[in-house]
Amino acid sequence: MSYRWGSTEENAWVAALAVELKRRGYPVVFDQDQPQGDNVDVPGMVSRLAECRYVLCVIDPGYVERLGHEPGSSTKDGWVFDEVNTASAFSNAGRLALIGLLRDGDQLPQGFSFMGPNQRGNSVDVRGSNRLAAFLNDVLPELPGEHDTATVAAARAALADSHAAYLAGDPERAFAEAARVKALLPDAPDGYAQTIRLALRTGMGAGDAVEAAEFLAERGAGSTELHAAAALLYHGARVLDRAARHARLAIDRSDSDPERGVAHTILGDVLDEHDSLDAALGHARVAIHLRGCFEEQTLTKLGYYLRRLGRPDEALEAFAAALEDAPDSPNLLTNAAAAAFEAGDIDRFRTHAIRLHEVAPGSPGANVIQDLFVGGQFERHPLVPLTREIEVAGVAACASCQTSIRLAAGELVCAGCGAPRPVGVRQCPVCDHDGVITPGLLGGVSWACPVCRERTLKYKAVEA
Repeated sequence: MSYRWGSTEENAWVAALAVELKRRGYPVVFDQDQPQGDNVDVPGMVSRLAECRYVLCVIDPGYVERLGHEPGSSTKDGWVFDEVNTASAFSNAGRLALIGLLRDGDQLPQGFSFMGPNQRGNSVDVRGSNRLAAFLNDVLPELPGEHDTATVAAARAALADSHAAYLAGDPERAFAEAARVKALLPDAPDGYAQTIRLALRTGMGAGDAVEAAEFLAERGAGSTELHAAAALLYHGARVLDRAARHARLAIDRSDSDPERGVAHTILGDVLDEHDSLDAALGHARVAIHLRGCFEEQTLTKLGYYLRRLGRPDEALEAFAAALEDAPDSPNLLTNAAAAAFEAGDIDRFRTHAIRLHEVAPGSPGANVIQDLFVGGQFERHPLVPLTREIEVAGVAACASCQTSIRLAAGELVCAGCGAPRPVGVRQCPVCDHDGVITPGLLGGVSWACPVCRERTLKYKAVEA
């Protein structure tokens, strides 16, 4: 909880909010709960932001003075500025949600805004009766189960020990303490969320993390962070139907570009497995735009999708962009050499093949490319399985993200991921969504694009 110290009444309002959050079952980082002595440990308080899922910023005129109303405006000294900047960095990385609660006054500080047309917003007006309660009931509802103070304190200590063990390089103990939190508070999200965080950061405990994500999602605690994490975990375990479902939910519900970027990458990969390359290509392009995942990996996937679509010249450009950041990546060099072969670009094929042999001699990719190089078989032909051949009846094209989905006669478009779907199939076999876009109903009307979600998708029939 971030706020500006004010009058006794103003401080009591914040303290009452902290009490209510604790009553609802949430651990709260709040300076008035810390041993005071002569001084509050400000650096220690700010460092605990890393433990938080939400940072609630109580906004009033004094808070605005410490952050400024607009870029370049003057600010008053105080550690609110450092606190909010640190929280904003975590928020931009998708680690927490930063929420402004306008308690008094009529201005928001820079970095805060209300929801509006084409604007997500991160602030709520809680002035007046019942508005704060409505916000809490919507975003931070009371957790099921009642626990005594000693149990909650023990769980909070176990969670802190789990964080400390991870930072000390002891992942086994970190997982054990997270399990202890779950045992003490089986209905609270904290132990499950910590298990997921540890699995993503250490590469261990994937099974426990997947169970934790499913447990929370089934109980209505499926936050966007958990959907994105579940998508990653299921994707790593190659449980692709569940990976795609959670990726779709993360795209629909997340305000975080990094989370949505990762989800788009995962959904594109699953669409590729289902031979829905037009939609997969669109998701890869949106992921690159959002920069939500490692660019080399995403550009490699983009190039691979283009190769499967029979467009190796465009694939070469994608690989060239990725090689600027990772010039010695064996995976990239293998793909770039293969795309050059498919495109009939002999000079670039030789360049990539020679460099691949230098950085990864004897690797499987280098051996395949070397066989082509030595054999001198430079007749242009594909080295990857091409996507399905269909008699195209029409194209659903988005003006925003440039996705173009070719459709055969009688096919519909999944509204959740963009996969073509035969008439009569109720659930999408890729992402489990039951909504469809019907080409015959599109006409000149714009629909929400199943890739970027902008309402700029139109259908155009192909004349026979």
